[in-house]
Amino acid sequence: MTQFIAEIGGNHQGEESRLLSLTKHAIDNGVKILKYQIYTGESLVSEQYDPDRVAHFTSFTLGKSVYREVINMCIEANVEFLASIWSKSLLDEFDPFVQRYKIGSGDLTNYPLIKLMAERGKPIILSTGLSEIEEVDAVVDYIRSINDLYHQPDKLSILQCTSVYPCPLNEVNLSVVDVYRRRYNSFTGYSHHTIQYSPIYAAISMGVDMIEVHYTDTKHDNNFRDHLISVDASEYKKILAFYEETKILRGRPSKAATAHEKATGHITSFRRSLFYKHDFPEGHCLAADDLDSLRPAVGVSSSKIDHYIGIPLAASVLKGEVLKQEHFDK
Repeated sequence: MTQFIAEIGGNHQGEESRLLSLTKHAIDNGVKILKYQIYTGESLVSEQYDPDRVAHFTSFTLGKSVYREVINMCIEANVEFLASIWSKSLLDEFDPFVQRYKIGSGDLTNYPLIKLMAERGKPIILSTGLSEIEEVDAVVDYIRSINDLYHQPDKLSILQCTSVYPCPLNEVNLSVVDVYRRRYNSFTGYSHHTIQYSPIYAAISMGVDMIEVHYTDTKHDNNFRDHLISVDASEYKKILAFYEETKILRGRPSKAATAHEKATGHITSFRRSLFYKHDFPEGHCLAADDLDSLRPAVGVSSSKIDHYIGIPLAASVLKGEVLKQEHFDK
């Protein structure tokens, strides 16, 4: 089963009313997992080194009370509240309200915060944008060294992510998902940052466990960067519909003729039997050139031809007659 995470992130643009309206919009349109980013500028960026960046994040920082309101909205709607929490103090405060932790790509090397999460033992979702494979190896090993629980595939989900907004299609690199699946024996997924929706559909077809998309109600009439790479309600519903169709298409991991294939009679009409090319007397030893492979499959299957080469006939046969086992039984 693929889980779909709708990331509101910074699409509220620092407005509490917009955060609430986006949350309601997502819930009303069937979103089941809503993700937020909870931070403060001063706990994220060095004031001394980059005061402008601190000011930027501070402008997007919302009060804790509005997130409590969001949490209540999610609880009432039976929607999972998920958040990237970017400091220890905020983790302590919001930990009771999250079922699992999301580690964003920027925090993949933030071992002090990762350690706190791994010690608590809730499932972890790890985005891997900006990373070399050796860094992903290292953080996976680190998480598992802290808590053996994360050797269980469903406890650690590793998402292929390219942290460019928007991400060009030639840098999506969905094949990395298969690498993660084999390399870490964990749940895998895709975090979406392109303008196009095709990577989402491709990831669904690959059978990923999780897809994270940004969510908006104003995709084309908002200048803020993240809205352009976001999914709106209409596309979200199309994505879910495609996923349901894909589940049907994938079927079961066992190969057998289907009920409809059997009902059509095609197994007989499409497949071939062995037919005699000439009249042959009793005692004739068959050669490969004595037989035609023709439809329909009303006698011995053509796949059995080697079983009859060099075997003498127990009765005479006619040209065009279908080969049957009884022709060789005394």
